Amino acid sequence: MSDTSLANERRRSDTSLANRGRMSAVDPIKMFQGLVRNPAFAGVVKQGLRVRDTALQAQETLLGLLNLPTAAELNQVATRLRSISQRLELLEDALDRVDRSVARLPSVLKQDEHV
Repeated sequence: MSDTSLANERRRSDTSLANRGRMSAVDPIKMFQGLVRNPAFAGVVKQGLRVRDTALQAQETLLGLLNLPTAAELNQVATRLRSISQRLELLEDALDRVDRSVARLPSVLKQDEHV
């Protein structure tokens, strides 16, 4: 290929890249739709998802072998602890009310004796 034809090819390529850049700046949705329709892109995404799933399964297996909880299990424990904490607060409030009632009891009994 001559220097002139190489230069022409570069200009066409630069122009094509510039057009793509303008298109992506103007309409990113069309660019995204083009990517989604591209079988190679779809294949790469599917493969990436498969790799991610395999890695997650391997991680869960390893955590199980090490007798360590997964993130999901830790979230379940945290949720359960919050629930228990709320119940304990309700019990504390109820006990405070009972304590106040018991503290008033002697004065109520004295009033009943005078009647």
